[in-house]
Amino acid sequence: MIHAMKLHFSVKQLVRDLEDLKGEMYSFAQLSKLSGVDQRYISSWVQGDADYIRFQHVEKFLDYLHSEGVDVSKGCTLIVTNEPEPPKWVQKIATTLDMVDGY
Repeated sequence: MIHAMKLHFSVKQLVRDLEDLKGEMYSFAQLSKLSGVDQRYISSWVQGDADYIRFQHVEKFLDYLHSEGVDVSKGCTLIVTNEPEPPKWVQKIATTLDMVDGY
């Protein structure tokens, strides 16, 4: 059986910390305007479904949170999972290459 590693990146807790600190909820559009980071990036980071991560944007967003008093030393969440059902294209490549389980 072939397993595919999956990464999930999230800043959800840091945004919650900002909201708790300021006593208000923020939309992705508001966070974008305040931080100077595109709201599509912020949305994908909060929801944990980013396809790719540009570190310069993450740094800019973390700088904004820090300037607002959020303790960013807790960092972002990066979760690695071993998906039981990899995409079909991975299975096809593995079959083609005659890979064995555990390679």
